[in-house]
Amino acid sequence: MSRSDLAGMTVNERLFNMGLLDEWDDAARSRDRARMIEIMRQIAVHPSERTADMVLADPAMYGF
Repeated sequence: MSRSDLAGMTVNERLFNMGLLDEWDDAARSRDRARMIEIMRQIAVHPSERTADMVLADPAMYGF
């Protein structure tokens, strides 16, 4: 799947379709901000830092 195929998908759909959902969950659970940002960049979510920081600011809200 190419990045252009990701357009119109939610973040979770992108993670699933790129095979990164488990890696994202692991990174979020371990509070690995650098890995979270790297994964967001892989699935073309920008700004990647903002997404990671939102999850880290309130992990329970996102299921972590």
